[in-house]
Amino acid sequence: MTLFDFLNAPEAQQFENSLALLACMEQWLRLSRTDAAKMCNLNTATITHLSASLLEKGLLRECGKAQSIAGRKPTFLEFEPGAGYSLVLHLEQTYAQLTLHNLHHETVAALRLPPLCHDSEPEQYLKNVLKPSSFNADYGGILGGCIICGHDLLPEQLPISQLRELWQAEVSYPVYLSNAPSMTCLAEGHLRCPNQNATLLTLSISARQVSIGVLLGSQLLFKGPCPGLMSRRRHGITISEEDLCLNSLILRAYQQDVVLRGGADYDATALLSSASPCSEICHLARSGNRDAISVIDSYADTLAGAVDDLFRLYRPDLLILDGDILLYIEAINPALQKKLQANSASPLEISTPFLGKLACAYGASRLCVKKALEQIPLQGRENCL
Repeated sequence: MTLFDFLNAPEAQQFENSLALLACMEQWLRLSRTDAAKMCNLNTATITHLSASLLEKGLLRECGKAQSIAGRKPTFLEFEPGAGYSLVLHLEQTYAQLTLHNLHHETVAALRLPPLCHDSEPEQYLKNVLKPSSFNADYGGILGGCIICGHDLLPEQLPISQLRELWQAEVSYPVYLSNAPSMTCLAEGHLRCPNQNATLLTLSISARQVSIGVLLGSQLLFKGPCPGLMSRRRHGITISEEDLCLNSLILRAYQQDVVLRGGADYDATALLSSASPCSEICHLARSGNRDAISVIDSYADTLAGAVDDLFRLYRPDLLILDGDILLYIEAINPALQKKLQANSASPLEISTPFLGKLACAYGASRLCVKKALEQIPLQGRENCL
């Protein structure tokens, strides 16, 4: 039996305790029967009975022994990875990728696709996603699909919503639409603080766009581009999305006449259309070029102001930087940390995604499983989700 079949059975609502146990497994990844009883507010005998039934149905499996000071070591439980799947379509400016994930959110198959363009026909594009020869036709029990708008994608210029609607019309499982930083936030929260007692925030910075994802405990706030987020004045200059995106780093270099290696002359158009100037600027800064260091320092001051604004708005316990800025973080981070240390109003930890580029797809896979379990109303669900 697949998890999809179990959740969609007519008698599913009668299995409230089993559903509560599955919800706990989704949250914690693996639990002993004793710990599961505590999380679900049930006695151990009940959990033992429920887990035996779910093991027999092929939804759970035993996976090793827990540490114990005395007595018999308890056995861990976890999802049977092949009992359910999720489909994730990750759209970026220059490519797209369709991935299939099991209940452990591991990628079991991947298909590279051409990017979705403003003149793409959604119907034809969807055929490439759902065509019979695609890998997803070989797997059953799909719990959901998710379209991720990439870090530097401008969704208002693409037929993404129409693509989601067409996909939804073709399948029986739900199809969601989200952005990359939100999915990274969901993934990082799952791995870093499964007890859901922290606030995490992902700040994605790419060439043209700045967007955020916010996880408040177990609640994901879906945020796209964040206009007006940096609204307060800092030294007489409004910190805007235009000031924070990586293109502004290039413009600062152009305005300060930073000489790139090789003596090449760049006009503003060439700088904005090339992917190399940021690397050149960071290389020069690491090499001790004063003009480049000044550019990095100016950008770090703007970024520190944005972090300060985000801290005041959300009070996150952890802020995760994501997007194209990760390519240049080694050059930017020292100046950024110096600015933040001088500002005691933002005493928060800043990190990069634990899973790197895999974080988005992991989060989207988790979203599909989490939403599937939430479709069945449970009393006391707040104890497990």
